[in-house]
Amino acid sequence: MSIALFFKRIFGLIAVLLASSGLAATTTYNFSSGWNLAGNSASEPMGVPGIFGDASKVTSVWKWHATNSRWAFYSPALADGGAAYAAGKGYDYLNVIEPGEGFWINAAQPFSYTSEDSALVISTTFQRGKPAEPRAGWNLMSVGDGVTPGTFNASMGISPPSSGVTPLNLTTLWAWDNVTSKWFFYSPDLEARGGAALTDYIASKGYQDFTVKDRKLTAGTGFWVNSPVTTEHEAIEQVAKQLFALLSDCSASSQQQLINLWGGSASVYNDGRTMEDFFKQICTEGFGKITLLSSRLLALVNDKAVLLGTIKFEKWGRIEQLNLGLQKVSGQWRIMANQRTFSIDPAVTHELVYSFNDSASTVNLAPAIYQRYLSLWSNRSKSVSGKVPAKLQMYFLALSSAASQWEDPSTYTSSPGVTLYQAPATCNNLFTLDASLRECNSNAYDSDYPAVFSLLEKNVYSLVVIKALDANNKCMNCNANGIPESANLIGQAKTAAQLFGPTITLPSQTSQGTNLSAGSVSADAILHLRQYFNLPSDSQLAALQSTLMSKSPGKSVSLGWQKETRFKTSPDDIWGGTMYCSSTSSWVDLDNVGNTPLPVDEAQIAYKNPSTQSFANARYVSFTIENIKYMNQYRVRFDFSRGSICTP
Repeated sequence: MSIALFFKRIFGLIAVLLASSGLAATTTYNFSSGWNLAGNSASEPMGVPGIFGDASKVTSVWKWHATNSRWAFYSPALADGGAAYAAGKGYDYLNVIEPGEGFWINAAQPFSYTSEDSALVISTTFQRGKPAEPRAGWNLMSVGDGVTPGTFNASMGISPPSSGVTPLNLTTLWAWDNVTSKWFFYSPDLEARGGAALTDYIASKGYQDFTVKDRKLTAGTGFWVNSPVTTEHEAIEQVAKQLFALLSDCSASSQQQLINLWGGSASVYNDGRTMEDFFKQICTEGFGKITLLSSRLLALVNDKAVLLGTIKFEKWGRIEQLNLGLQKVSGQWRIMANQRTFSIDPAVTHELVYSFNDSASTVNLAPAIYQRYLSLWSNRSKSVSGKVPAKLQMYFLALSSAASQWEDPSTYTSSPGVTLYQAPATCNNLFTLDASLRECNSNAYDSDYPAVFSLLEKNVYSLVVIKALDANNKCMNCNANGIPESANLIGQAKTAAQLFGPTITLPSQTSQGTNLSAGSVSADAILHLRQYFNLPSDSQLAALQSTLMSKSPGKSVSLGWQKETRFKTSPDDIWGGTMYCSSTSSWVDLDNVGNTPLPVDEAQIAYKNPSTQSFANARYVSFTIENIKYMNQYRVRFDFSRGSICTP
């Protein structure tokens, strides 16, 4: 299991994402030579190395972390993207620009970039009391609804201002004019004084006037906001920092503090263990120092909150994202005491499958199959007998209504989106979609659940509320109002057109996947395949095919992969398996290298066969490479069917 997955399964979630307009749009950025202030006003994060990785165009990219008042830095001119330079200067390494964040880019030459279709972040996203409200001090921000600074200031208030009143929801707002190299300036305090107070101050300082120049906060614009208010976000973040400091230390006293921070000794973890036993296991993993680089408050509803944290494992130099559920107890924020007696990890999985066989193997894209599904995995070995629910009802909530639905008991009287049942004891998976309990499968395909996938397509993140029922249909994880206390954040279910580009036309998706004919694959589709799936190059794929389809491939193979242009990271997990020629042979797992740090720069990964038999004895071999991004799983699977090898 990868580090990200390990921590993802530690923390229980109850989450709602920051609001967006819901209107899909592209944004074109026209960068001038030199310094440009821009912003990600889309609801989709921007992968910095993938977008700004051309050193002939980009000298450096910078983002301000209001979390720790520190810069994050990236430079394509440096072999490691500037990670070592950043560490030496006390900066963070810049890997992603989140929705609503501004950034500086030093362009080596003029160039343009057009973002993908995405909903735009609107001004009310940053309203006081909402998860994304500005931090105290300086914030580098972006919105996409094209408002004036005065309108943006008014939208930050909890309630609309009275007619003729200018609220003081921010101290100052600044935007950089990339053409004239001058600042645009706005101050609600000066505006509130009336007359020419604001315009005279702007003129005296040589700034640009938003009103005179008819300049608005449009999509792609970055701007600074100086905020005077200390938020709940800071209080929540301090708890997260304390958590990672204690996990880094892992002494006996730190473990006791972890128990207290988590809800006390009376709390239990998902599988029924005491928190003391749980943290002892975590501390034996030896993660070393863990640092919270930045955080984003995804949910703040009454006494519950969810923090999206970017953390760094100093031991391996790896940067991961995870969600942390918190609850306010007696006025103090603590890690959400997770009383569930089961563990389930839902994710939208997008998978590209290459199928090879003895008679029709090829390195072209033609045999590839694209399929997407909900992976609702739960591990039977991690659950305690007698405490596992008889079934789970899963409700998929739209972000715009998740908060109100979560508080409304009547929400869960209608039919759930997906129902899971206890799987047979012979299954490794604890739950199944099969009500007759004949199968182990818990993968929900979009052809079988169109309403669920239609909703998941509309949101970058959605809330999956999990209701656990015992054999008598009594809720096991509901509060006094009948509201389930368990939930998970899940990523967007992208359509084939969203992944492969609008120029590709595919037949209707089935539970077996969609065949991609060679003629239907455009250059745009190939680009997206490489972006999302770590797609190997044709030469790497040919080498893998030649090795695995030969009669004597030996005991190991080199599995090729490409750092995709969107994320530019190593794979999160790699696994595989094989079946041998014997009629009684069963599936044999291959070494899972996901338990160790995976290579970042290597283009080939050595994969050894753990069995006493060699690949030469195998009639079927499969490998899977996985990247986990934004609560989604992107996988490439290679299936090699070698029936002729077993022919006498």
